[in-house]
Formats: sequence, structure tokens, C-alpha cells
Amino acid sequence: MKNYIILATLLALIANLSAETKQSKTLIYGNDFNADNFTKEVGFKGTWRSLEKKIANGNKVLVENGALFVSHPKEIKHPLGVFWDLNKGLFLTDVAVSAKFKIQEGNEMTVGFTGENFTTGHSRIFMMTFKSDGFSLADASGKGTHKKTAVKTSLAAGVWHTFKLEIKGEKCTVTVNDLAPAVLEAKGLAYKKQTFKLGTKTSFEIDDLNLWALNDEKK
Repeated sequence: MKNYIILATLLALIANLSAETKQSKTLIYGNDFNADNFTKEVGFKGTWRSLEKKIANGNKVLVENGALFVSHPKEIKHPLGVFWDLNKGLFLTDVAVSAKFKIQEGNEMTVGFTGENFTTGHSRIFMMTFKSDGFSLADASGKGTHKKTAVKTSLAAGVWHTFKLEIKGEKCTVTVNDLAPAVLEAKGLAYKKQTFKLGTKTSFEIDDLNLWALNDEKK
């Protein structure tokens, strides 16, 4: 009887631990760009920020050959950032992103998150940069010195690659192609996120883009 009680207690503790550590995974945005529409919404309401002024300056943002194509000519001074915003008042804390991407020769691609009021205040949270010779993860929150992790690897231009990103609390894990995961730990990563960002002063393609909430919040 005593052994039974001990076993039952252990099983209960394991069950409680599993319940505490289990996280839901809710798809917030998903698009395979097989149609000329990159404002498809899933779950929470959000939208791609208006890009008319950037495009009028000579930048390009279009769905082409089943992928989202973004081009920023080097001679144009104003940077091109493609932003997907949650509706005002909605925030994400723990998130996951996956996508296929293709960088152009001599260019790079950036992926990042910002918080509330990005256009009126400094609210950068996280930045990931892909180049032909590797990629880096950086805590971009606040001012001063930021924590950063860099991985040297070949990311050939004009070829499709994949990445999977997860931010849980103060820890970020990124897997590129079949490489071992890269990890970054920084306090700023746990800040509330409202905007997902792609690219600045760069040209690239992206496909099969998915954004999940691992711990979504509604304020």
C-alpha cells in the first residue's frame, strides 16, 4: 500500500509538472504566397503596414513566383522595412517563426520584433540577420551594449534556405537549415512584441512564412 501511495504521488507530480510546462501554439499569421495577397490573416487580427511611400520611391514589394519578393535598390537612401503589425492593444510574449528564404547576391535579410509605438519611440526587441557567410541573433532592446550570437556558415545567394525561430522568456533558439541550434539569452527578449519586421536596405525572397504565439496575451 505504501509503495502504491508513493507511486501515485510521483505520477501526480509528473502530471502537474507537464501541465505547468506545456505551452499552447496558436497560429497568428501564415502565408505560402501562392496568390497575389500577402495580407492573409489567421487567428489574431493584424496587417502589413502601408508601403505606398516606400514603393513610390523605387522599392519593390510584391508576390512573384509563389514567394514574397522585397527589393531595396542601394541607390535609394530611405530603408525598406516590411512590417506586420498586431492590432493596437494586442501583444505577444513568447513566439515562434518559420520560413523559407533566399538572399540576393551582395545583400542580406533581417528578421526582427519590436514593441508598441515603434514609429514614435525606441522599442526594438530582437534582430536576426542572414548574410552569405552566416547569421547572427541580437538583443536589440534598450540602449547601450547588446548581447549577440553569430554563426559562421555558407548561405549561398539565390538558393532557398530555412529557419525556425523560438523566443521563450529570455531565451531565443534558432535553427537554420540542418545546423545545430543557435542560442541567445537576454533579458530584453521577454518584452511584449507587437510588430514583426522583415528587411532593411536589402533584397530577398521569403516563402511559407508562419508566426505563432506560444504564450499569447490580450490586454
